[in-house]
Amino acid sequence: QLNRIGAEIAADPEWAPLILEAPNVLGVDDIGAETYDLRFSGRTLAAQQWKVAREIRRRIAMEGAP
Repeated sequence: QLNRIGAEIAADPEWAPLILEAPNVLGVDDIGAETYDLRFSGRTLAAQQWKVAREIRRRIAMEGAP
């Protein structure tokens, strides 16, 4: 599901111009008592990574994805 979100944002006409390589999940980066961190990888235009990352997090939250 998370890789699908990465593919969708890369195909979205609003976001596609900022993305050079679709974001995808590399794996679990850290596990806590009640949380876990996932590492994504992808390429964006210079200085656009934070904007794209915020949108990915927003889409994950909207779908209730892990």
